[in-house]
Amino acid sequence: MAQQPRASRERTGNIRTSGVNPEQARNLRVPQHFRYDENLPTISNQYADGTAVIDFPVGLYTYRAFGLRIENSAAIAGETVAEMGVFRLNSANLAKYVASVALEINGKVEQEFTAAELIDFNELMNWDVRDGIHWMCFGSPGFFKEDLHEDAYLLGTSNIRSVRLLVKLQTAWLATMKLIVATEYAPVARPIGYIITHRQQRYSFSASGEQTISDIPHGIDLAAIWVRALNGKRIDGYGLRVDDQQMFDCSVPAAMALGALWGKDTSQLAAGNLFIDFWREGDANKGLAALAQMAQVRRNADIRLTLNFGEAAAEIKLITFHCGLYALQR
Repeated sequence: MAQQPRASRERTGNIRTSGVNPEQARNLRVPQHFRYDENLPTISNQYADGTAVIDFPVGLYTYRAFGLRIENSAAIAGETVAEMGVFRLNSANLAKYVASVALEINGKVEQEFTAAELIDFNELMNWDVRDGIHWMCFGSPGFFKEDLHEDAYLLGTSNIRSVRLLVKLQTAWLATMKLIVATEYAPVARPIGYIITHRQQRYSFSASGEQTISDIPHGIDLAAIWVRALNGKRIDGYGLRVDDQQMFDCSVPAAMALGALWGKDTSQLAAGNLFIDFWREGDANKGLAALAQMAQVRRNADIRLTLNFGEAAAEIKLITFHCGLYALQR
């Protein structure tokens, strides 16, 4: 009697390092030069306590970066930067006029930052190259070691209906202000391919000391975890465990030193902010796959984040970053 094939003994939840499939990535290469245009998107009316909708053309457009800024018709003392005859809102006052910025694809929000988070993330990734200009990047060299991966994560639009930025404006917004969004893109009809998405949750802890979060969102491979204190309570240390593997176990100063070692500006991570990432080597296509088969959407790894609070009554926001093929985001 012929021997039957043995069933796989790999259990759900094994750690895997994700990566761009080379064959798929070659089909996503962009051979053309990139263009930079400040007049490409269509921007809706902008008014206080409203949401400005920024529509980007789709089809023959593959995007690498969006650069967002606000200009005013006149100087505002302490709030604007005067440059070449225009008055640009500085980074320190973005949150006064903008509540949040979200990336929407096919009607679904895939990335979202508050104004403060957008500034901090730009600083963390060393994108804060000019006061008052804030970036959302896709195939950015700051994320990836090689151009094969950079191209794979570019935002292609040939197979999607719509790409928008939703900018929620504060009540302080002035009628004399206007949003400007510059786009870096290649005139290439290419599908969306790989993407990094965000998921957000909030938690409250009445006591100080060690607290555990065990319902971290699954989905595409977990690539980074950002913990932000909402009320300034101190986090002294943290640990991250996936199944039976201890991934991190350190104090906050040690975590900041690790980030600095790999070129991340971690200065804003003190006093209750942590960024736990698998991008330390400049390779954002790496993450933790909770199942061996990338084609499976369901992920059941036991992921536990332990936070050691130095103070009681902490409130935090947990932002998880997930990387992988766009089709698997559903």
